Amino acid sequence: MRRRIGRKDEQNTAMQLNKAELRQRLLQNRKPCPKKDSLILKNLLSLKEFKEADLLLTYISTENEIDTCALINACFERGKKVAVPLCGVHGMTFCEIGSFSDTEVGKFGIREPLKSCKKVQISNSAFYLCVIPALACNEKGFRIGYGKGYYDRFLADYKGKSAVLCYSENIMEFPAEAHDRAADIIITEGGIVYGR
Repeated sequence: MRRRIGRKDEQNTAMQLNKAELRQRLLQNRKPCPKKDSLILKNLLSLKEFKEADLLLTYISTENEIDTCALINACFERGKKVAVPLCGVHGMTFCEIGSFSDTEVGKFGIREPLKSCKKVQISNSAFYLCVIPALACNEKGFRIGYGKGYYDRFLADYKGKSAVLCYSENIMEFPAEAHDRAADIIITEGGIVYGR
C-alpha cells in the first residue's frame, strides 16, 4: 500500500533547502536504530525481487547507516552471491565477496572488496538487485546520497532492479536533478513502496 510518510514540517523544510544544505543537516542528525534496521531487513528479505535475484549488489554499512551486514550474512546463509562496490577515479565497480574477510577499510573509511576480488560483469540478462544507501529519499525513489554521484552514474547504465533503504522519517519531498537516478523500490521499517 502506498502512503505518504514524513512529517509536514520536515517536508516544508526539505523544499526550502537545496540538496547540499539538506545533506549536511541529514548527516548531522542521523542516528542508527537497530530495531528499525531489523524491520527493514525483514521487509527486504520478503521481496520477490530479492528472492529471485541471482546476485545482490550492496554497500557495506558504516556504524551510522542502516545495517546491511545482517543482509549480507543472510545472503551467505542462503547461498546467494554478494558483490560490494569498489570506488575509483572513474566510477564504481562491484566485486564478489565470499565473506567479510574479503574486504578492507578503503579511502572513504568504509569497507570495500580486496583488490584481488573478482569484478562482476553486469549482464542485462541476469537477475540482480542493487541495494542503495541514502540519507533521504522522496516517494518516487530519488535519493540524497553523499554527493559523490557514484550510484547515479552506476544506475544510468544498470538494467536490473534497485532498492533504496531509508527510515520513514527521511522520506521527504525535494526536487530531483537532471543526473539523478531513482530506485525502483523504497524499503523502510514501515513497509515497501514501489517508486516512480
